[in-house]
Amino acid sequence: MTTTALPYRSLSFFYFSYFAFLGVWVPYWTLYLEQELAFNAIQIGQIMALSTLARIVGPYCWGLLSDITGKRLLSIRLGALLSLLSFALVFFSTTFYFVIGIVFVYSFFWNAILSQFEALTLNFLGDDAPRYSLIRLWGSIGFIVFVLLLGSLFDSVSLQALPWVLLALLASIFWSTLLVPNEPCVHETLHANQGSSSLAQQFFELLKQPQIYAVFIIFFLQQFSFAPYYTFFSIYLDSLQYSSTEIAWFWAVGVIAEVILFACIHRIFKRYSLVLLLQLSLIVTSFRWLLTVYWADNVMALLSLQLLHAISFAALHSIAMEWLRLSFPKALQGQAQAFYSATAYGVGGVLGALLSGYAWGYWAGGIFYSAAIAMFIAFILSLFLKDLNQKTRA
Repeated sequence: MTTTALPYRSLSFFYFSYFAFLGVWVPYWTLYLEQELAFNAIQIGQIMALSTLARIVGPYCWGLLSDITGKRLLSIRLGALLSLLSFALVFFSTTFYFVIGIVFVYSFFWNAILSQFEALTLNFLGDDAPRYSLIRLWGSIGFIVFVLLLGSLFDSVSLQALPWVLLALLASIFWSTLLVPNEPCVHETLHANQGSSSLAQQFFELLKQPQIYAVFIIFFLQQFSFAPYYTFFSIYLDSLQYSSTEIAWFWAVGVIAEVILFACIHRIFKRYSLVLLLQLSLIVTSFRWLLTVYWADNVMALLSLQLLHAISFAALHSIAMEWLRLSFPKALQGQAQAFYSATAYGVGGVLGALLSGYAWGYWAGGIFYSAAIAMFIAFILSLFLKDLNQKTRA
């Protein structure tokens, strides 16, 4: 596929909208549940747990559907529309059981579409897949813009407006999928006349290869290590007497560094092997979590550590996308992306958050030590990997 055939703007608009929604949901939704709906901590925890459960189940179900039908873009549009319509029901009732049901249903569809869109984007890119990061960086920009914009807005406007903002962003996500043209053919000749059981069987046969399941374990450990950061980093800084403004800038610096690396990592892929980049990123991230404990009370040192978010997230995520593209044929890309999302972000994120939650009351800094250990184990596993041919699909 030529570069001129790439729908760069429409693909980028989806990522911008999707992660703009995330930039509103993550910091403000639980505050809305507490302040506006008066839910207690246990109820809020149950709502967020079901949302995470949907992240485990939804992506694989939707991925299998996309691979069976070969109509990935249609399934993405359907998922985006259903997430929009289901979330809109939140305006009809604010009772606990109604809200928890709505959150689970909408999350099932919303979480499912990203992994399919990742596969679609890589399919559009074809042999130019290393340029994926130039599209994905717009998601990071969307996150930054809306997390800062809404922070200022909610200082002057009640959080009652939050559902309307979220609904508008879900509408933007759906609209962005309508702007994307039909993708290149998803099914390869080898799989053209095979049904769901055959596709699933082929996928799980590939998973039996040590090289492949080792990579999934590595990225499971990556997200396991990130869970304490996403869940408790702000709370940890608050306990050290940092102001809200300082905490906001620590987060912003990390995401800005992420955007910069997304913009240039496709060039790095052309010069260095994926295995080498993976090993370097894993060991750097391990030291990042370790030093977070020791340097947490030093503003400049901690800001420097936040710059490493470019490696810990942007580099590792881009490596994961390229690795999946090279390891699985086109007809299995939907399942591969969904399995990655479910195991890494789903199971890894849930277990990391739960264990760090239990450990937080005993030793706050200890959760970052456990994150560092997890990444060091991932680094050891990466030493046994063989590199992939980055010029052709495996």
